[in-house]
Amino acid sequence: MSRTLALFCLAAILSAFAQQKPVLVPDGAAPADWHSLAPTFTLTPATPGGRSGQVWVRKNSEGLLIAGHINGPAPTFAANPSELMSKEHIEIWLAVEPNPSMPVMGWGNQFGDLELPKGEISCAEEKSWTGDQRDKEAIEDCQKWARKQKSYRAHLKRLFVRQWQLAPRVSAETFAAPAYHQIEQIFAGSSAEDAVVLPKQLKPAGAPELKTKLHPGAGYDFETLVPWKLFPPAGDSLLQDMYLVVEDFGPAPPGKKSGPYSTTAPGRGYADFAGFSRIQFSEARRYEISPCRYPSPGLDFWDVPARGYFFPSREAMVVEGFALDNHRGGYAYEPSGLSPEARPSNFFWKESAPGEYVCGPALRYFKAGQGTDLKIDSQGKEHQVSVDKDGFDVRRLPGGPLLVRNGPHTSWSRFGSGQCGACPRAELVIYRFDDDLKFSQVLNIYTVVGNEIEDMDIQISPDWARVGIYRHMRDAETEVWEDEFYCLNNGTYQKCGNGSHVPPPEPRALRLYPEDR
Repeated sequence: MSRTLALFCLAAILSAFAQQKPVLVPDGAAPADWHSLAPTFTLTPATPGGRSGQVWVRKNSEGLLIAGHINGPAPTFAANPSELMSKEHIEIWLAVEPNPSMPVMGWGNQFGDLELPKGEISCAEEKSWTGDQRDKEAIEDCQKWARKQKSYRAHLKRLFVRQWQLAPRVSAETFAAPAYHQIEQIFAGSSAEDAVVLPKQLKPAGAPELKTKLHPGAGYDFETLVPWKLFPPAGDSLLQDMYLVVEDFGPAPPGKKSGPYSTTAPGRGYADFAGFSRIQFSEARRYEISPCRYPSPGLDFWDVPARGYFFPSREAMVVEGFALDNHRGGYAYEPSGLSPEARPSNFFWKESAPGEYVCGPALRYFKAGQGTDLKIDSQGKEHQVSVDKDGFDVRRLPGGPLLVRNGPHTSWSRFGSGQCGACPRAELVIYRFDDDLKFSQVLNIYTVVGNEIEDMDIQISPDWARVGIYRHMRDAETEVWEDEFYCLNNGTYQKCGNGSHVPPPEPRALRLYPEDR
């Protein structure tokens, strides 16, 4: 067997071993002397001249603690970011979800979703939203869009990884940050009509700090903390498994961009996670996605729970996440937006009793360690109920039933399409949730303001016993408002009167137009 083939086989074996058996990382503070502990990894020279050494990894409440010893002469570290590649530095790769799940390339409009399963090839194969074949110009535009999405997706994937180059008082992220910059460059000339929303929440920021000291005898020691807030995105509330590589780079020889290096993952390729070391916390770090413990931190376009991701932090409660979901927009008949967008998920909740919560935007009930998604039957199908933070509240009725309120607030058409698609909606919905987990809608006020109705307000009494609805008709010759009232009776709302109102109700509960806000 040739030496080259033998090395290739060895690299493959090491890679397979790294995939099959993660290295356990215990909890613990930094010891007085790392050298008194068995190393987590061995630094192996990957190129001639690379230094040997050891690496220790621990998890603590602040983040991931990484320390090491590098054999050899005293180092000549980079003094500024421009010298990082050419002078001595430590390099760390970290990823929790290096291969995020992305939807089939596509977009959507008010009539449904359109997909390009083969990318630009599908532009000539898939029919348009009308069911017709695309003409030549439409195919070319579609193919141009698909090529840009392919490039975008490659850069988006890199935002789930961190590569830090570290020297004392000098640090830089050199994998995700350039990728985000490229995304900005790709779409720098995008117009508002393209509906491009950059994944700003994925823009990396910050880098760990490196501490070093010369080691008595030879070489040097280093230590760094990767705080939780600098971690790349995770998809599981139980944070335990991830990919890690630690490397030492020496000074670059004349005419070379980088110097010899050693690594904890021999045989690994650049950004090839199959060859990276896998680590596993001996005690998983547990996060809760809101007090209602959603199964995933992502919500799709319809506020339905979907595969999602979040950024770990020191706090155990996750209040923000995102899902990778294709762009959808009114009248988006041809390719538009990004595929996928990073759709934000912002969770909120109310505590109805000690240890009992109702959460949104995807309405969920939590009690005694059990979460229940609240759904409504509509046309023979169950639909997840979603609520807005504005006007969201809960109230316990005598005898046990729980009322959940969504509004009153102003809402808008998701697509802004159809008759009066840009008009505001006045909305109040109240649900009832019984101890036997029976969930029902007991009041639903949803009115488009802008056609027959010129202005409107909805007001609810402090005890929720009475709801007043006030409307001013567009063709009314006077300032008289039409009033309509609903009263709470036996756990549901029934009409309990009407009348007129002059002047309009004050203070207003709804702000229907921007100038009112």
